[in-house]
Amino acid sequence: MLIAVDDCVYSKRAVTYAARISSAATDITYTLFNMLPLIPRIFMDMAETDPEVKAEVNEIVRKDTEAAGCVVEEFKDLMVREGVPENRIETVTEPISHP
Repeated sequence: MLIAVDDCVYSKRAVTYAARISSAATDITYTLFNMLPLIPRIFMDMAETDPEVKAEVNEIVRKDTEAAGCVVEEFKDLMVREGVPENRIETVTEPISHP
């Protein structure tokens, strides 16, 4: 079961609901999925030629990745508290890429 999450009360409700309604099913696995915020293309283009901008973009991506990891881990912990075995929960964070 794929569950898209972010840092909001609705994600918490969705994760809690999914854990509770499927607690009797022992063969379900869960993927908690979070998309990192999009870095505007203008900054990505500038980062290709300006080392200072590149460093700033890299720092933003690092912080966003860390925050997203905390979000999915928090929801994983919630599912475990609701009775879902930890080995049935996968966490994924991915950046949004420009077309």
